[in-house]
Amino acid sequence: MKVCWMSTHGEVEEETINKVEKSLGMCKSESRGTPIPGAFYLHEYGEGVINRLLSFNEDSPIYILKMWESLNTIHEQPKELIPFANDPFGNVYCFDYRQKETPSLVTYDHEERDVEPLCCTFSDLMAGIVKEDGDF
Repeated sequence: MKVCWMSTHGEVEEETINKVEKSLGMCKSESRGTPIPGAFYLHEYGEGVINRLLSFNEDSPIYILKMWESLNTIHEQPKELIPFANDPFGNVYCFDYRQKETPSLVTYDHEERDVEPLCCTFSDLMAGIVKEDGDF
């Protein structure tokens, strides 16, 4: 199934990517976007929704480094949780580098201040995207 990303900020300058890479020790080249469709179903997790990819734009309220720093300081989560997207309810999807070099994915529930396993890989998450008619 093809997933389209709407409302993106366009291409990200190499300098901006390098700044984020240096801070987080990772490499991503997309900046802020909304998947259409954004709903997913994972057997182990259940249903969920991706609202937006986090942004590389420093002025954005969902700037990736701002979200990462908030997780570390305000929410006292480990630095190995690297946020990449949010849901419509204020929760954050993260790559979890705590246990291995290849990260699993987790969700951080901001109300419960709890980290829950989501799936093993980003590919697993994309495979769980629900078609617009509600099928997989």
